[in-house]
Amino acid sequence: MAITVSLPEDLGKELLQFVQKRRLNKSTVVKMALQNYLFRDQFLEIRERFTSKARAKGIYTDEDVAKRLKVDEVKIIRPAEFWNEIRQVR
Repeated sequence: MAITVSLPEDLGKELLQFVQKRRLNKSTVVKMALQNYLFRDQFLEIRERFTSKARAKGIYTDEDVAKRLKVDEVKIIRPAEFWNEIRQVR
């Protein structure tokens, strides 16, 4: 799906500097930004629904979650971090 996005001039300049520095194209950066925004929004919505349930069971931190899951640590990988890791492997 193709879309057109208008940006304020200062944000457009920041985008151009960013893509030149990272050697990416604008489309890729906008896709990644949208993925991150949607992920964060979805995460916050889920977190809001489950926070009271977790607290009722004594779960307050990532460490509490890890203990419940019987793992050493809990790591949340966001879409942009995932793609950064993929790029580093190439």
